[in-house]
Amino acid sequence: MYSQFKKHLRKSIKMVPVELAGRGKRFEEPFYESMEDAINDVYEIIGDEFEKSRYALLGYSMGSWLTYGLYKKIVQNHRRQPEHLFLAAKEPPHVQIDAKIVHKLDDENFMKEIFHMGGTSEKLLENKEWLDLFLPILRADYRITEMYKESSLKEKLNCPVTVFAGEDDEINVKDIKRWDEITNHDFSFYTFAGGHLFIQNNVEGICDIINDTFHSGSLAL
Repeated sequence: MYSQFKKHLRKSIKMVPVELAGRGKRFEEPFYESMEDAINDVYEIIGDEFEKSRYALLGYSMGSWLTYGLYKKIVQNHRRQPEHLFLAAKEPPHVQIDAKIVHKLDDENFMKEIFHMGGTSEKLLENKEWLDLFLPILRADYRITEMYKESSLKEKLNCPVTVFAGEDDEINVKDIKRWDEITNHDFSFYTFAGGHLFIQNNVEGICDIINDTFHSGSLAL
């Protein structure tokens, strides 16, 4: 997904995508047991990047919580902090939403939930090879997300935050906007046409905002 960003980001911005365990080249690695495990893994993968230049962090959906947790770990370890957080398609973890537990559903009902999220065709959900490959990944992501909750804000972020949301996301836009409660700095909020996977049709618009946010200098993203 993020490979499309390279076409639209300024040349001065270097994108460093992170591949999580259990997918891509890391397909044979076990899935994370918790959100904390995922945060620690991402920290180990890109920790050396923090000291190289100015940088921001970008997270989408579950990645928004990973990004938030990563920021806190960076601060705790006294590393160079990001100058900006870009978050999308997810409410902040301290917002309590009465959501159903999806990861425990049987395959048929789990697939219905995936289809309901939007961006996945019925034909794809009928493809056994695709299901065998991606259902375990999606179920594992739902599991660690549904197990992870913060009941209160323990500390606020020391950097500006920009949040993106789909106008028709099943997650209430008002809940997604509540990221403004977790920063002491500037907060920007943008909505795009589409549901939870609005990013698929709005890469250029999102990149324009990132480019405008860092209109000069070099930024590792």
